Amino acid sequence: GVTSLTEVRQQLGSERSARSLPLERGQVARVLEYPHCRIQLNRDRVRALFCRPQNGETSVQTWRHRWQGTHLQERRLAGSAERHAEEQFELRNPEGGQSVIFEKKTGKVIWVVLSQGSHS
Repeated sequence: GVTSLTEVRQQLGSERSARSLPLERGQVARVLEYPHCRIQLNRDRVRALFCRPQNGETSVQTWRHRWQGTHLQERRLAGSAERHAEEQFELRNPEGGQSVIFEKKTGKVIWVVLSQGSHS
C-alpha cells in the first residue's frame, strides 16, 4: 500500500487542505483532505486512510456481518456528541486492520478506516 506522503501525492495529487490533529502523549498528526477521503500522517508516514462508505457499506450491521467470527472492539469517540449532531462510535476489526466510524443512534457508517501499522 501507499505509505509515504510522497507516494500519496504521486497517486492522488495535491490535497484540498491539510490540518494538524493532536494525538495522545503530545504527538501531532497531519490530516490531508481529498474529495472522498482523509489521510492521517505521522512524520510523513501514512497512519490511516479514512474513506467514505461505498454503496452497500453504509450500515454498521453490514460490517458486523462481514466481520462475523472475528473479535470486534467498539468504543465511543470522545467529544463526538459535542462536535457532531450524533454520538459517534468506532467498530474495530483489529485482525483485518479496519474499522468503521458510525452514528450510534442510526447505525449509519460515516467513515471506513484502513490502518497502516502502529502509533510509532
